[in-house]
Amino acid sequence: MQIAQEKIDDLNILLNIELSPEDYQEKYSESLKSYSKKVSIPGFRPGKVPGGIIKKKYGKALLAEELNKIINETLNKFIDEEKLNILGGPLPNEDETESGNWDNPDKFNFKYDIGLAPKVDMKLDKRSKNDYLVIKIDDKMVDEHIKDMRNRKGTLSNVEIVGEKDMIMGTFVELGDKDEILEGGIMSDSTITLEFIENKPTQKKLIGKKPGEFVVLDPKKVSKGDADLAKMLNVEESALANLASKFRFNINEVKTLTPAELNEEFFNTIGKEGEITSEEDLKKKVVSDTEKQFATESDRLFINSMSKSMLEKSNISLPDEFLKRWIKVSNDKPITDEQIANEYDGYANSLKWQLIENSLVQEADIKIELDEVVDTAKGYIIAQYAQYGLPAPEADNLEEQAKQVLSNQEEYKKMSEMILEKKLIIYLKENVKLNEKKVSYDDFVKAAQAL
Repeated sequence: MQIAQEKIDDLNILLNIELSPEDYQEKYSESLKSYSKKVSIPGFRPGKVPGGIIKKKYGKALLAEELNKIINETLNKFIDEEKLNILGGPLPNEDETESGNWDNPDKFNFKYDIGLAPKVDMKLDKRSKNDYLVIKIDDKMVDEHIKDMRNRKGTLSNVEIVGEKDMIMGTFVELGDKDEILEGGIMSDSTITLEFIENKPTQKKLIGKKPGEFVVLDPKKVSKGDADLAKMLNVEESALANLASKFRFNINEVKTLTPAELNEEFFNTIGKEGEITSEEDLKKKVVSDTEKQFATESDRLFINSMSKSMLEKSNISLPDEFLKRWIKVSNDKPITDEQIANEYDGYANSLKWQLIENSLVQEADIKIELDEVVDTAKGYIIAQYAQYGLPAPEADNLEEQAKQVLSNQEEYKKMSEMILEKKLIIYLKENVKLNEKKVSYDDFVKAAQAL
């Protein structure tokens, strides 16, 4: 076997692999013998098919299979021994993939293109200031949060007249041009909450109505976007393009929500028993929990901002044409050149950030221990139980459940990436100048959307 590499440029190499009969003949002969024992051909007893017939009928396919195994092993060994940092995987050269005589096997030549990852040595600029946005928690935000908590734990009761904050259970019925019920049209049971209707004229139409009555309205004016509207009418979003603007909404029931009272029973559903004893304690708890939640959001915005800044400064080059071929070949579903062209910039930026991230992880000597991944899985499980108001499992059971979750490679990868991101954020915050700015929630959202 002979292997020769040709450097096309800093990011692309062409690998030529030449195989002689002594490289594949033994394995090929074994393959022919093995196949002759299990193949069934009319006129011959099992295992007694002459070798010549096997070779004539299946020889090329078996030879191709053996050569493919040798090539894959050779490529992997070469990449490992040469310590090549490759992107994607080797691809057969488009101009000249192979040469050799399959009818009279002798020497074979195979050529492969290999895309290399560029060397990235990202150094942090400790002199430049980097904005770190913190959401201001004001009294209005705290009061709204408490209102939502009280509503979630409140009680629903039937009322006879629709009020401005009530819920109406009813049926949407599609109408025709003359306001008649459209035969074969949409008919769907749904719920309208008056408080969330932004169209005031439609809201006024409904206020004061009673069960058994109906209102003609445009369902678009009582929904929030296409997804909500499709769910409300029980149709696919694609059906909304030809949707009528007039529906009859038959009112079946009217319910009003009575928020939970600020008492001991309510307080104990928010914190540990006895932890919250007054509205003031509740506000402090809300502020504390919200600060933790917003700290996570601030960190996420910070690393997104840093990644964008570092990408702009990095000038990283990639073997673009090779990668476009790799995307096309490795995609599970057929993908056109036009699709690749439209999506390639996003893919390339994601890959560049991964290279930068790897450089930073190496510089910071960040490592992820198994115990950390297990603890993260435990935290995930505890949060899942808490979501349904259930206590966390006992230690042994929790450990077993965590291992069960992590037996899924995708879950293990996801949790490892979460730990990596947290450690990277800590490293960045410790090694760059932070310009902390307190902003409103709306301004924070705008900043996040601008990235």
